This record gives sequence, structure tokens and C-alpha cells, in this order.
Amino acid sequence: MNPPLIATGGADKLITFTDAETGSIISSYEHHQAGILSLDFHPIHSDILLASSMDKQYSIIDVSKDGNDAILAIGKDHTKFVVRAKCNLIFLKQT
Repeated sequence: MNPPLIATGGADKLITFTDAETGSIISSYEHHQAGILSLDFHPIHSDILLASSMDKQYSIIDVSKDGNDAILAIGKDHTKFVVRAKCNLIFLKQT
């Protein structure tokens, strides 16, 4: 079982996962080209995180994987900042 995670993102472009019980940093990702504006875990698949950024992109991350394998998708559909992104129940199908 995975520890409870705290996900944070900031102007430094990093998405960081911290163990909520120990405060230890578990992993960090820097795949966006600008600051992170929002993060949202999937309500059912708790290993899936949706991130939005000032680089006009959003990303879907599987926090159970490491490195580039963790990045499931990057969306480049916008012409301005992706200020807020929200997961919903039909967001991702388990395969």
C-alpha cells in the first residue's frame, strides 16, 4: 500500500510528492515549461494526478511510476494558461 501523498506544484515548474506521514520527498517531476497552477488526484484511481500549468499545457501523471514512465499524457490544447484542471469519474479508464 502506498503512503498518503501530498502533491505540490509551484512557480519553479516542479511537481513534488511528499509522504504525508513522514514529510519525506518521494519524487519530483519537472516536465512543464512554466509554473504549475493546479493539481487534482483522480477520485477513484488515486495514483493518477492531473496537473495544469502556465505553459498552456496539462499533464496526466501516474504517481506509482518513476521518471518519464510516469507521464501518461501531455495536452497542448490551449492558447493561454491552464488555470484549473479537475478530474472526474469518467476521466480515465483502467486498462
